[in-house]
Amino acid sequence: MSKPADNTDTAPEAVQTQETQKGDDTLAAIENLSPEALDALASKIAAAQAAKQGNEPDPAALERKERAEAEARETERMNEPVAIQLFKDNKDYKDDLFVGWNGKGYRIKRGVRVEVPRAVAEIVQQQLDQDNNTAQLISAQNEQYEADRHQYGV
Repeated sequence: MSKPADNTDTAPEAVQTQETQKGDDTLAAIENLSPEALDALASKIAAAQAAKQGNEPDPAALERKERAEAEARETERMNEPVAIQLFKDNKDYKDDLFVGWNGKGYRIKRGVRVEVPRAVAEIVQQQLDQDNNTAQLISAQNEQYEADRHQYGV
């Protein structure tokens, strides 16, 4: 019965021989590869070496950089000043409009042309669109109610 190898008592020459044996096995495996597989392996090795030397950036790093640049462009675009003017009357739309965005509050005076960041203008537009959608829904529901009321004689 053989004893398991004890690495603490192994001579350095034995370790070197084991590593050389592993290298020989790897070399034999590479020699058995097809020409296409060898080309693919060579390309991967060249790309890894170029990335290691800093000649070619890591694809993941490129993607992060592109994403950060796109976010910076979008942030810059959303901060561009645009001019808006809110409707004003003496009834429902006479008070200033408050809009909160990105930790800041904007009080927009009605009936006066003002410049605000594009994001604030988009928030105002979304609010106006939602008001229109709500008014259309209320109108449709009122029409349905009137039709049902006449149908049932109420």
